[in-house]
Amino acid sequence: MAFLIIKDSHDEYQTRDLPSDMEENGALTVGSDASCDIVLPTGEGFAPVHCKVRWREGFWALRSVDGMIRVHGIEEQHVKLVEETNYHIGPHTMAYVQDDLPDDGDGDDTEEEEDKKDDGKPETDSKGEKKAITRKDIARSRKKRKLARKAGTAQMVSLAEQKKQSAAGGMLGTLYVLAVIVAAFIAGLTLRYFLLTGHYLPDKW
Repeated sequence: MAFLIIKDSHDEYQTRDLPSDMEENGALTVGSDASCDIVLPTGEGFAPVHCKVRWREGFWALRSVDGMIRVHGIEEQHVKLVEETNYHIGPHTMAYVQDDLPDDGDGDDTEEEEDKKDDGKPETDSKGEKKAITRKDIARSRKKRKLARKAGTAQMVSLAEQKKQSAAGGMLGTLYVLAVIVAAFIAGLTLRYFLLTGHYLPDKW
């Protein structure tokens, strides 16, 4: 599933999933207003409804509503979201990640390898814009999401085991109740026979 990494003006990171079932021309609003789908802190140059993240013609795009989008220092009204690019909306920065790491991690760099790639690299892009979200940040976000997904799978397995145990316990309980009923029935017959004959068991079977 594609997702966004957002670094806000307080240097706080968050990730937001981009729904895989978004209808054509559907959009998520981004702004400081509480009614937005993605709410970020107010700041200089950031509007209540600043922009929209749109799904259109098979790709995600960022479209301005009441605020500018800066990419490599250039102001844009509408841009296609691509990986390893920083999108600046007011004092906040956004990056797009196409999908998560596969569960086995094949074909993806480890966090240590990403650290080495970023070592010595400038903190600004070619236009002087501060590059707030790096490959290291993306690698860490992917790793956290992978661990969370594994934890969720483990929880699902645990719930399945609980259901099995509950079903087994219910069956044992039912058998216990049936055994008690049968025992009570036999005891009742024995008591009735004793009251009628004075013997607990028949002399002859």
